[in-house]
Amino acid sequence: MLEYPNANVPKDDIAAWQLRPWTRRWFNKLEVAEIQGMECGPHGLYPSRFPVISRPTYNMDGMGAGAELWHGPNDVIYRPGHFWSEVLSGDHISWDIYLDNGLIAESYCALGNKISVQHFTHWQIWRSSVPNFINGFIHKHFSNRSGKINLECISDKIIEIHFRWCPEWEHWYDRTPFYSVPLWSDSQWQQLDVAQGDGWEIVPDITPGWINPKRLAVMLCDDPEIARNHPIYGRYTS
Repeated sequence: MLEYPNANVPKDDIAAWQLRPWTRRWFNKLEVAEIQGMECGPHGLYPSRFPVISRPTYNMDGMGAGAELWHGPNDVIYRPGHFWSEVLSGDHISWDIYLDNGLIAESYCALGNKISVQHFTHWQIWRSSVPNFINGFIHKHFSNRSGKINLECISDKIIEIHFRWCPEWEHWYDRTPFYSVPLWSDSQWQQLDVAQGDGWEIVPDITPGWINPKRLAVMLCDDPEIARNHPIYGRYTS
């Protein structure tokens, strides 16, 4: 993996907000949607058609916390600070990218297998070049920036921007391809510890458990069947 000692964008969202004011607008998911021409609006502005997805406008942590589908008028619930946008179809892909003065020096693709708005069964991660829509977005908005950036995408739209890489699995990038399997539980107080074995590693969840069921950890592994068939951790997989 490449090292960039002179990169001027922090790898942590909170540090980016505090130390680099120019990053703050990009945490506004409503603005990110508007820039790309998506149908969207703040709560209080009624959708012209359904379904739509409702989410917090800002969410510095907690993954998909607060996200919910509105299938029709009966699902509409006003939540201060939230917005809605059109429902996108297609692959959910998380891109970890290293920028060097606006040029892409490294990029990794994580393809999610989603079974609900907030719930993934696994991610498949490999090293890959980015598609044209990401190249164009970076050229337009980050042409002189350096450092780590993460773009969450569905199909050819960016839904979230972070100034970090995935903290659970970036230390595995030297051994791509690999998988990340979330380990779930309905118990609020249960937690898993760091553990390792042949071709796998347990990374405890770093988020405070905003979603239900609670994600306890992820298992990084060479094959997702390692997680599903593990005598201890298999019961936590979907």
